Parts: sequence; C-alpha cells; structure tokens
Amino acid sequence: MGKNYTKYLLIALTLGFFSCNLSNNEKVLHQTLVPTDFSSHILIEGQVNAVNTEVVLCPPSIEGTIVYIVEDGSKVQAGDTVCIIENRELENRFDDIVAQLEQSEAQYEKVLADLEMSYALLMAQVESNKTQTSIANLDSVQLQYLSDQQRKIKELDLERAAIEKEKLQKQLHYLEIINQSKLRRQEISIEQNKKRVKEYKELLSQMVLTSPNSGIARRADVGRRRREMIKEGDEVWYGMSLVEIPDISKVNVFFTANETQFKRMKVGDAVEFTFDAMAGNKAWGKIQKKAAVGQSMDGNSSVKVFDITASVDSFITLPEVGISANCKVIFEEVKNSLVVPQVAVFQYDALKVVFVKNKKGYERREVKIITESPGEVVIGSGLNPYEELALNHPPDEMITNTIFLPINETIDTK
Repeated sequence: MGKNYTKYLLIALTLGFFSCNLSNNEKVLHQTLVPTDFSSHILIEGQVNAVNTEVVLCPPSIEGTIVYIVEDGSKVQAGDTVCIIENRELENRFDDIVAQLEQSEAQYEKVLADLEMSYALLMAQVESNKTQTSIANLDSVQLQYLSDQQRKIKELDLERAAIEKEKLQKQLHYLEIINQSKLRRQEISIEQNKKRVKEYKELLSQMVLTSPNSGIARRADVGRRRREMIKEGDEVWYGMSLVEIPDISKVNVFFTANETQFKRMKVGDAVEFTFDAMAGNKAWGKIQKKAAVGQSMDGNSSVKVFDITASVDSFITLPEVGISANCKVIFEEVKNSLVVPQVAVFQYDALKVVFVKNKKGYERREVKIITESPGEVVIGSGLNPYEELALNHPPDEMITNTIFLPINETIDTK
C-alpha cells in the first residue's frame, strides 16, 4: 500500500495543478484498470522484545552499593556473575563473628586442657590413695602382734584411707560432671558462632548475583521519564530490579501508535514484520494487546500515544531481541480486485461514480464499493478489467452518457 499511496499522492498533486488551468481542452489523466491485490494497512516502527524476561532482583535482607554490574547488551550464560553488591557494615559484622568463633574455639581448647590437667592431678591422688590403702592392708596382718594402742592407730589409718578413697571417688564423679558442663557451654558457644557465621556467609554470597539463564543482559531502568540505567556506585535495596535477561527463544514486537492509528487497529489484526538489521528476514503475527489508556509523548504534550504488543507466530529466522522491526499492520486484504485511487471516485447526486474513457469521450458509471482505505477504493461492480479510467473529472461536454447499476446492486453501494 505504501508505494501505491505515494503514486496516488503524486497523481492528486498533479490533478491539483491541472485544476488551476481548467478549460474545454483540459487534459485528463488516465489509468488502465489491471486486477491487483488490495491491502489496507499502516507502517509503524517497533522493537523486538522477549515474551519472557528473567529479572535479577536485590535479595531479601540485602542493601548496599553496586561495585560491579554487567555491561548493557552483553551476552551471558546461565551462572555468569551479573552484579556484585558491597555492604561494608555487613562485611565488618561477619569479620567480628568469625573472630568470635575463633575465640570460642580457642577457649574450648583451653578449658579442655585445664580440665584434663585437673583430672590428671586427681587421678594421681587416687593412685596414691590406692598405694597407701594397699600398705595399710598389709600392715593389718600384723595387728594381732601389736599392742592395743598400736592396733588402734593402724585401724584409724585404714579408716582414714577408706575415707580418702571415697572422697576421691566423689571428686572424680563431680569432676566428670563439671567437665561435661563446662565443655558443653563452650560447644554451645561454638555452635552459635558457627551458625551466625553460616548465616552471614549466605548473606554475603547473595551479594554476588548470577544469571538464571542464557541471553542478552540488560541493565534495569532507574529513571522514570527517560532511559536511565542502573550503574556502579548506585545504592540498592531489597526487591530492586538490577538486571533483566530476556529468554530469546520466544519474542514479540512492541510499538506505539497515535490515536488515529490506534482507533483503526483491533486485537487479532495481522501484522507482517521486516527487519533492517536482518535483510531478507520476515516474520508474521497479529496484534495481541492494546493499551487501555494512552500516554503523553512527553511530559507536557497533549498528543497521546498508545502501547501495542504484537505476537510473532512464524518467521523465516527468529528475530533477535532488541532490534527494530518494520511493522505492517494489515486491516483488510482483497485478492485480485479492481483497485482505483480515491481521487478517481466522484459523487453524483447520492451515487458514487467514475468516468470511463470511450471512443467519443467519457462514460459516467455508477460503481459499487466493496471496501476502501484513505488512498484507494476496491470496486465490486460497475467496472471491468483493462478499461481506461479518468483520474480527474472530465469536462462536462466530454461526458457522453451515464450508466447506472441494477437496483439490487445500487442499494448495497457505499
């Protein structure tokens, strides 16, 4: 339609020139009617987008400063690092907890060494008591040969050794309980510090963000009115978008339309795409979604544009995400039809007529219009292929006769 529309525009300008010089010998422009395909469409530039896009967000409980972020438009593989966040306060707390863990582990070793020393000393006393008890038992054999006083002393020594043995056994029992309690307290302290170290390690590991899939990385927008990408040095916090990585296996096309264009479009209209960056490639789809509300072209303009999304259902080669697309939105197509320019159709009373050249001049004919666009008209009845059609109004004296359509066709004429 674009080429034909340009042609008809030139014809209209030419007609305007001739209309300034009307005379009985006025020159009339003609067109031979050749059956052709009619297409009512508009051309709009759009952009190829991914249907699904993975967004890398700042993780929960994380805030800090970006020290690295992947370049916009870089190709990444799943697992590649795309952003690193720094939080000095968090890192300092982690260092403190690691130091506490090391201190609690050292304290555990000290307590264990002290307890082992106490146990060894007590065991030495136990062994000494055993020796003393054995000697006392050997002396008890001689009790029958001793005087009463000496016997009494020996019996007291045996009794004292027994008491000492019982006391040492109790000390061993309580020492074991005390040792277990002290060691358990140290173990609990170590476990708590290990848990905190693990938690902070996980937090710090979340500050190195990786790509969930392969694709073209795109830095997230932080500007509201214009494209302003996030960058190194920016402060970020939980839930903030950092990097977008589209799934390049399925795409659609996004474009904006002015109000006039928007009103002509409807969901389901066919769209044909070509791509300057991929010569020879074509794709086909349909309008999938129309924005319910328009937005100003800039902050203060009263002119509104509307967002349109079109699917890409088939293609020669899958178009790349991010490239521009020439979108041909097709409203109506009629194959092998008689298409004439709008300037060649005139009003005659309540009828639509054209002028067909004959041997004596021009024949005024009523025509039935099937459909039309701003520049062209599809004729359903009243004309025949390869007839010569006037593109401007002939002088009245050159009009030889008028031919009307049958009544049943006239009723349907637009």
